[in-house]
Amino acid sequence: MTARIPPSDRRRFFKQAAACGLLTLVPGVAVASANKLFLRVKVALPDGGGRPEPISFGLVADTHSGDFDDTDRPRYFRSSLGNLEETVQLFNQRNLNFAVHLGDVIQESHNRVTSIAWLSEMDEVFKEFAGPIHYVAGNHDFGDLSKSDFLAATSGTFKAHHYFFDRAGYRFIVLDANHRQDGVAYDRGNFTWTDTFIPQAQLIWLEKTLAQAAAVNRPAIVFVHQTLDETSENHMIKNAAEVRSLFESQGNVTAVFYGHRHAGGYFNINGIHYVGLVATVNGPDKAAGIVKIPGNGTIEIEGIGERQPDWGPFAATGV
Repeated sequence: MTARIPPSDRRRFFKQAAACGLLTLVPGVAVASANKLFLRVKVALPDGGGRPEPISFGLVADTHSGDFDDTDRPRYFRSSLGNLEETVQLFNQRNLNFAVHLGDVIQESHNRVTSIAWLSEMDEVFKEFAGPIHYVAGNHDFGDLSKSDFLAATSGTFKAHHYFFDRAGYRFIVLDANHRQDGVAYDRGNFTWTDTFIPQAQLIWLEKTLAQAAAVNRPAIVFVHQTLDETSENHMIKNAAEVRSLFESQGNVTAVFYGHRHAGGYFNINGIHYVGLVATVNGPDKAAGIVKIPGNGTIEIEGIGERQPDWGPFAATGV
């Protein structure tokens, strides 16, 4: 069983330039309100958004790290720290362009100070990746913490809960479904994992973000914690049909990656690939994925660990 390490002093830095690779950033604008926090990032598009270049990135989901005994569900809470460390080492060996945690980084401890410590120590491991890292916050991350707490305790490239960045001819979009249907954002213990929703303001932003990318023939890839495939009522984003319709209307969404449903899964819905990562916490060993998009009109997912299957290659929409 992996011993947990105490959180160390952490370097906090804003890595926007690294996240965009060869792109040139111009100033972005952070926007906050009672129910949303996001970042508008303006980038100089290369060659008018020409043909995408080869790119690969790492994904991990549902580590649920915490100082708890194993359970027969199964849940291996303490093992997640060491499993993430092995995953990051492998990502570095493969020289990936960036890495994304798809949410539920920790299991709530029912004590804010303890949960911040657990999140911080996971972040210490994840930021050992030799490139930009991104967090998609999950519902359990707000069991004891506010959204501000989460951003402060993690070293994600963008200090926001939904945002986009452009790299290698693609637009990558991070969504935040941690809202209830009544419009209240999850914040320090008010979450329910069966009631998740993407609010209207975020959908308006998403539509504009996709349209801007489509205007320069830029394919889009989406990251979100909860599921959009509607195969499990308890794990589904409640306005999933509306979100999928928005994707389809723009015509440039290639794939959507998420966690939340611990068994994972793959679905092709109207030409868009919906890929759920297997939960790391469900086993004593690592589980992750490497997404490879060679720029020739295909996309494939290489499973890392015995529990995460391979998928693809598939035809890539918008490439």
